[in-house]
Amino acid sequence: MRAPPSHTSDTASPLSGRHRRRRHRTTIPDPHTRWCGDITYIATEEGWLYLATVIDTASRRIVGWATAKHLRTELVADALTPAARPDR
Repeated sequence: MRAPPSHTSDTASPLSGRHRRRRHRTTIPDPHTRWCGDITYIATEEGWLYLATVIDTASRRIVGWATAKHLRTELVADALTPAARPDR
């Protein structure tokens, strides 16, 4: 059995060996033109709650979300509706 690799650094920084989050410029010319989404489920006392989110890839912010007790198309449509509003 191998021993885990030992990580040593020349600095005594508490962040040594960790990745710092960096801001990157995106290649998206106009924000609010590309989105990605995710659907997850949450256990509650009343049963499963489904959460659909829409994320703007340029700003990395949630621009639309919806919850429901079902996993049907309406859940995604309800999350996309506020994301598609022009007044955001």
